[in-house]
Amino acid sequence: MSKKVLIVAYYWPPSGGGGVQRWVKFVKYLPGFDIEPIVFTPENPTFSFKDDTLKQDVDPATTVVKLPIWEPYSLLGFLKKKGTERQGQALDKGKKSWLDHLIIWIRGNFFIPDPRVFWVKPASKFLVEYIQKNKVDVIVTTGPPNSMHLIGKRVKQKTNVKWIADFRDPWSEWSQYKHLKVGKLALSIHRSMEKSVFSLSDVVIATNPVAQEDFRRLGAKHVVSITNGVDPSDFPVLQDKRKESVFLLSHIGTIDDLRDPRPFLEAFKALCNENENFAALARFRMTGIISGSYLEDYWNDPVLKGRLIVEDYVPHHEILQRVEDSDVLLLLLSDFDNALGCMPGKFFEYLYFSRPILALVPDGHQIQKDIAELQMGLSTNNVEVDKIKSALLQLFEQRKDENHTPSDAMEYTRQKLTSKLAEVIHALD
Repeated sequence: MSKKVLIVAYYWPPSGGGGVQRWVKFVKYLPGFDIEPIVFTPENPTFSFKDDTLKQDVDPATTVVKLPIWEPYSLLGFLKKKGTERQGQALDKGKKSWLDHLIIWIRGNFFIPDPRVFWVKPASKFLVEYIQKNKVDVIVTTGPPNSMHLIGKRVKQKTNVKWIADFRDPWSEWSQYKHLKVGKLALSIHRSMEKSVFSLSDVVIATNPVAQEDFRRLGAKHVVSITNGVDPSDFPVLQDKRKESVFLLSHIGTIDDLRDPRPFLEAFKALCNENENFAALARFRMTGIISGSYLEDYWNDPVLKGRLIVEDYVPHHEILQRVEDSDVLLLLLSDFDNALGCMPGKFFEYLYFSRPILALVPDGHQIQKDIAELQMGLSTNNVEVDKIKSALLQLFEQRKDENHTPSDAMEYTRQKLTSKLAEVIHALD
């Protein structure tokens, strides 16, 4: 029997980023599983990155309902300008003035759970009427921002509609709270809100098995894991443009203290000093959101200068072409709280390409096991420069060897993952 599902998502095209792609793809494939998706999103959201190409995945027949939102950036307009909060970006650890620190503290301790909290009341009121009028079977909220889950909570209390809360990141144990200077009182409020969402929601979705167990530990009853994935339909026009004269390593996505490139850069620099052939051919390209003034010393380093390529955020289809052009794909993940429960979305797209992956992740991470089993490259921790240098040299010496796309990557196609989501939805009676 067909079901009507309403998805509450703050980020929606033309907004860009991995969080947008997750639900754009779910909405794209849900109709094939006898589910009618309806998207509810702000009419005037604040987002940093635009990607109009993602609109191509949204069927014109999909119902997208919009409601205006008021956000405190109109009062603290300099908040964004100072870079204290950017979509998909952790806080920059560079020098800050007393005003910067004050703004960060206000953001972390007054806007709970986030600056979109002022949309909760009007959005909930609107949705209660909409759901009753349109006979919606299930509501899905996806966060961050976690205010979306507070909307789901209110709607659940008013209508008793079945509710799925999708968590793309941790909530009360989010590692960035220390950078936002979140105090004990504010953190206790976060935990209370999280607990109420876990208690009232019918299903909680995590993006990997480690996060699934974390949510269970924190009180969620029915938790399922549905990872991010890859959509084969994104790939047909790509061409292999690798150059024999260059050994190109690429990192796609955010660079910050959670994905700290400094140990890699030290290994890269050391290898340039030790190996003339590597120095002549190697280039390192970073494409995406580059945070962290701690990288300033590297930009003008005499060894690295001319070998580092830095690009700003680009649309998703251009990102995929950059992945295809690379000889080695770099995946960075520092050893922070919840690191073992973090499974970057780009990993699944990396898997789909016939390119070696160099994964620098905490020891024991699932990614290390996956890369070894699939023979898709090498992995080590993101701390020991000598081990990184050794892995880098090995990949350089094996360059241009052809790998095959592992069949296991097909387990992570967006269509197959949507089928898992559809099973969860249809099971809600």
